[in-house]
Order: sequence, then structure tokens, then C-alpha cells
Amino acid sequence: MRQTQRPITQIHHRSLACALLAAALLTAGCGTDVVSPTPKALGAVANRSAQPTAVDLSGQWAWSETVVTLIPPFIAGLIGIEPEGPVTHATCYDAGVLTLVQTGDTFVGTATQTTTCTTRGGQQYVPPFPALLDLLDGQIHGRSFSFDFSEGCPYQGTASLVGDIVVRIGGTGKCEVFLHPALLKTVTWQATRL
Repeated sequence: MRQTQRPITQIHHRSLACALLAAALLTAGCGTDVVSPTPKALGAVANRSAQPTAVDLSGQWAWSETVVTLIPPFIAGLIGIEPEGPVTHATCYDAGVLTLVQTGDTFVGTATQTTTCTTRGGQQYVPPFPALLDLLDGQIHGRSFSFDFSEGCPYQGTASLVGDIVVRIGGTGKCEVFLHPALLKTVTWQATRL
């Protein structure tokens, strides 16, 4: 009796190899054909067992971020602005150059930054942040990644590729309350490769 070809779709890659070997041994002397997996089925098995390759983030990036903050009155006085009610809302724009050094699926680096902030009422101020930040504990998982801006400011992001080259990265972040004089409501950032 001749068997028809059917795709094998619900089998793991080790089981697939064992099944094919067993089928070949059992049917070798019987004159029947071996059921062969289709290319589509083999691709499905390979995709399940493949680990995502870490993208290459190394190099220099022009980066910027937008930070929306809520500032309590006592902090407003410390940074040189007049309180605008029970909470002062401000938006800060940071920009600079990220320099990343990658080894496998990990990276570290530095970031230069200049910052200007404007409150809803139009007051402008420059927050007392350092001009150079460390990027620590970078971890890459396929196209996604995470890192700390200095310690206690976790950021995460994703990479946009053209072909195999990462051309843009971006995401969100936050800082622990004790590391930032205001409550960071939202942080969004982006960078393009230089």
C-alpha cells in the first residue's frame, strides 16, 4: 500500500529526526514510501527552535528624548522657577550623542546631553543634570533591548533595521524618584545612527 505525502506540522525538531529515521528503517524492507515533511513543515520546526540574533547597536547615535515631569512646589523653588499651582507641569528636551560598545548580546556606553525645560506657564529652566551619562547593563534580545541610564533609570527600546543594519532605535524610560527631583510622568526617546 502506498502512503501519500502529508505535512508534519506538530512535531519538534528532535522528534522529527527520530520519526524520519524510524520510518526509514521500518519501511526500508517493506517497499513502502516514507512520509517526508514538506519544506513548510521543516521551516516551522526550524523557526520554533531558532533563537533571535542580537542586533548590532555598537557605534554612535544622535539621540533625543522628551520628558514630561510633575514638579512639587518645594522642588520648583530649588530649580529656580515659580510654582504654578499645587504641581508644576514641565516638558524637558534632551539631546546628545550616544556611544555604544557591544559584546555579543550585551552593551555599555556613554551619552552626552544638553537639556532645556519649559513649564506649562512658559517658564524656561535648565535642570541640574550632568552633561555626560553612563549607559550600564545593556541587554539585547533580538530587536528589543534594555539598559540603565546611570544607575536607577531603566530604559527599554526596539531597533528599526534597513536590511541587516540598525538605523533607528527608540523607546521609553523612567528614573527612580530619589534620583530625579520631580516625578517623571513619561519619558520617550529615539536615536539615529551617525
